[in-house]
Amino acid sequence: MLNKISFILLTFGLCGMVQGSALSDLSQNSNSSVKNLLGIYCMVESVLNLEDSADEFSYQVSKRCGPEATANLTKELSDASELMQITSNVTDINDKVCENADFNLNTDSDKQPSDDCANQLKNEMASLNTSYRKTRTDINKGIQQPYGAPACVQMARKNFKFLLSIFPLRIEACAKLVSTV
Repeated sequence: MLNKISFILLTFGLCGMVQGSALSDLSQNSNSSVKNLLGIYCMVESVLNLEDSADEFSYQVSKRCGPEATANLTKELSDASELMQITSNVTDINDKVCENADFNLNTDSDKQPSDDCANQLKNEMASLNTSYRKTRTDINKGIQQPYGAPACVQMARKNFKFLLSIFPLRIEACAKLVSTV
């Protein structure tokens, strides 16, 4: 069943890449995703994917690129840390407030969340969207810096940039997925 969701996300994501930028509608798509538990589940899975991407970037820089790289990338590493904190908050709201930790695709998809659940997720996603945009901007600036950053740093930045670019498409797919149940 989860493979079905992944396939739908991929399909919607590819359509989104053809149609235009999902980044401009990130807040709207986040808000649309909280209309039922399927949308919330999809959004939380996307948020967890973003958290994994931020964690991987931090690991690449701190463990593989060395202490000098870590010292030179404090802004980007701080951004990644902030993203991970907010994604953790989203997950906690899903689990504790929405009581959606044991989501069942067959029985829970069309259930509506409580107002408290939806409002808390909307607020936390607004914070995440702000942090996401700041992180994306700082990573792009880092990639464009003229100094010769080590190849390890450049690869970590470019990989993170690519993984960041997927997030708005995934949230857009979640917003569309809401209407399928």
